Amino acid sequence: MIKVSIVIPAFNEEKLIERCLKSLIKQTLPRKEYEIIVVDNNSTDKTAEIAKKYADRVITEKRKGVLYARQTGTMEAKSDIILRTDADGFVPKNWVKRGLSNMENNPFYVAFSGFYIPDNNKAMLKSISKFIINFRKTLYSMGGKTEWLTGSCSAIRKSAFKKVGGYNFKGDPVIEDQQGIGHRLSKIGKIGFDEKWWAYYSPRRFNNAINTGTDIFNDYIMYQMLNNLYYMIFKKHPKKVLGKWKDIRE
Repeated sequence: MIKVSIVIPAFNEEKLIERCLKSLIKQTLPRKEYEIIVVDNNSTDKTAEIAKKYADRVITEKRKGVLYARQTGTMEAKSDIILRTDADGFVPKNWVKRGLSNMENNPFYVAFSGFYIPDNNKAMLKSISKFIINFRKTLYSMGGKTEWLTGSCSAIRKSAFKKVGGYNFKGDPVIEDQQGIGHRLSKIGKIGFDEKWWAYYSPRRFNNAINTGTDIFNDYIMYQMLNNLYYMIFKKHPKKVLGKWKDIRE
């Protein structure tokens, strides 16, 4: 019996997706109780070929963008409980079971969020990641309720997702993937936050910024801070005037 569905969007992830999927097939929850869905977002490399070795289903979504990929995977899922993570990261052995337990033990919650931490031991990266997560968590928990979900580590009820109309494809994909969908879900139910539930992510965007001399402060930190603040205040998607940051999957 499928109790939970894991949806993973992927675009040209041949270098890292195998690591992700290997971590997902070696979980403490029995393999027959969860399904792994990879949504190949029109990749031009061997992403789909590699994914087929491990995933239960590999679905092609030709519309470019992480929101289209997540939406397609969610709608195709067999379970009402959807776990979200990214193809360039990986998860601990109890990740699926803990995500499922969060939702089963809190039947009136429409979603749950967790942490994401870099997949290396660089102190600066860990500090920045922790700062950004806590900033968002605090920002979107004002008023006594959480309105934020991490794209790398979160759970959503498919029934609630459908009720709010899924993702807003016209919005900023970075904001919509976390704050936008979280805000709308919070209107119909509670969103929980589990500080002991996390996934590892690849800091390749940050590393690339260092190697290419990109303005890390403006493009990596200020973009996320200002855009999150803008959305919190106006509940509208910011136009890309607050920074040059671009989702690496776009």
